[in-house]
Amino acid sequence: MIRRSQVFSHTVAYSAVLAVAVSALDTTQICAQGKGEERLGDTKLEKKYNDKAKLISSLLSGDTQYEPKQHDETLDLGAMHYAYRLSYLENQTKPTIMWRLVDDAERQLKAKRTENNAAAQRKFRELLLKRLREVMPNPKPIAAMNAARILTSMAEQGQEEVADAFVDVLKDPTKFDDATTFCALQGLRALFRLAGQAENPLQFKDKDREARAIAALIGAVERKWPTSSVATSEEVEGQRVWRREAIRALALTRYPAAVDSKGAVKGLTALALLRVVRNDNMNPPPRPEEQFEAAIGVANLKAMPAKDYKLPNAYQPDVAAQHLGQFVAATARRLRTPIGIDGRVPWKTMSARLSDALSNLQADTAKNFKDNKDVVSHVTKIVTESKKVFAAIEIAETPQPLGLANALAAGKLDDSPVFKGDKQSVVKPAAEKPADAPVEKPVDPKKK
Repeated sequence: MIRRSQVFSHTVAYSAVLAVAVSALDTTQICAQGKGEERLGDTKLEKKYNDKAKLISSLLSGDTQYEPKQHDETLDLGAMHYAYRLSYLENQTKPTIMWRLVDDAERQLKAKRTENNAAAQRKFRELLLKRLREVMPNPKPIAAMNAARILTSMAEQGQEEVADAFVDVLKDPTKFDDATTFCALQGLRALFRLAGQAENPLQFKDKDREARAIAALIGAVERKWPTSSVATSEEVEGQRVWRREAIRALALTRYPAAVDSKGAVKGLTALALLRVVRNDNMNPPPRPEEQFEAAIGVANLKAMPAKDYKLPNAYQPDVAAQHLGQFVAATARRLRTPIGIDGRVPWKTMSARLSDALSNLQADTAKNFKDNKDVVSHVTKIVTESKKVFAAIEIAETPQPLGLANALAAGKLDDSPVFKGDKQSVVKPAAEKPADAPVEKPVDPKKK
């Protein structure tokens, strides 16, 4: 059996956050790696690459004019070189070598693009994506994870096609180790961050691909983990870190629901995020940081993200605001008692971020529901009273949620569906209690 320490011994430097996430996860996940070919390429491939290395470099720099029929095979040698060597056992067993191989590929991808090398760069990226996808099912988790790291770097540069590889990884996360699926979440998060940036947004050109990516993230957020009776406290915390990355990515998607090019709904983003916010059938129960990230995502959703965006069941922002307000009220009640305060949670920072996001919700509702005064009025009241609570938290005063409680009581929307007419979209919150209580480590029957 492959132990966690063996799998990640060569990738410690990758990310402190990633280390926290995957070091705590169930080892059975890591042993369930894909069944692809263990070693891709051979010494003949590396010799061919070495013979063409200067030409490849010249093509990618633009010093040599790229001709598709003449140079595609040569560029593919480069793609196979950077991808396949991740599968070589001799590379996997040498300290820090995998880190260097990923760094080499990332530096090649970050080369400055000009008119002279743009076509060659595009072809190289296309071929590299193809070859990395061949590496992903590798039975050695260290190969798949580092292939995913390179793909994440490609995502950060706006190559939307890599989303397909990430979706394949997330379709059934038990087929890949949790480090690889975590990288897939990071990659999708990078793509949606670019799509939503204020200046020069790099939005998805393929709406079906975008819908599949959102649906995969919803599935990741709703993933059911082993219960606390069979998971240690460290494993539960690792599960939450993994899920928080999925929440952060989904929170950037902007659409209340994922819709493909034919108008078919592929996933209810708002509902998935609100279930985190209200701890509706979540396993394990979310920590406050997860709930804040989900609440921020809901508040930043756009009722009309595009002119042709239409849902069979209309999104109801006043219902979403109701649940966000209930979360804010619960947070205020929690912070009014010393036992409810968790020093690990950045309450002031999270409060400030959610306060800003609520302003976006208020503005978007006023813009898209100006003919429905009741909706606008309710959202405005919830946002106004929530901001008062956050203002107190930010200056370390005891929050007073009475005004917010009155606004919530007047709304009477807790049992209303998030999507009009869809009874399956009613959020059913769990009873209020801290979700981050210590989890006892299971007792080993052999030691009884």
